Amino acid sequence: MNTVLEQEGVEIIFRGPGKRAQAFRVNTVLGSEMRRLLKEKIAATQKNYDAEDGWIPAEEVLPVLKDPAGRAAACLRGLRHRENITQRTLAAKIGILPHHLSEMEHGKRPIGKAMAKKLAAALKADWRVFL
Repeated sequence: MNTVLEQEGVEIIFRGPGKRAQAFRVNTVLGSEMRRLLKEKIAATQKNYDAEDGWIPAEEVLPVLKDPAGRAAACLRGLRHRENITQRTLAAKIGILPHHLSEMEHGKRPIGKAMAKKLAAALKADWRVFL
């Protein structure tokens, strides 16, 4: 896991062997807490994820990513924060109600293929991250 400190928060980039990188933006406090939790997890675990780099699966640190709806919600929130736009602005841009977007960001509303494509166009991302 690499972290890049920026003014508005911390961008966390997850990479795996043969996998595309996934980026999430979180506030600085949460980023610091995640860094601490990662260090604890690596120190406490008996699993040898990758002896050379100290890599561990994102799902081990962020269990919400194990659930497809949680993963899609996390991607949506992260990409919206990366673009520095509000829920209201994004909702207007893609033609939905703001509370529907909020429900998607919290994993309470599914994101279908058509919606994934609208979100991807607005957030400059691959639509498949939302499915």
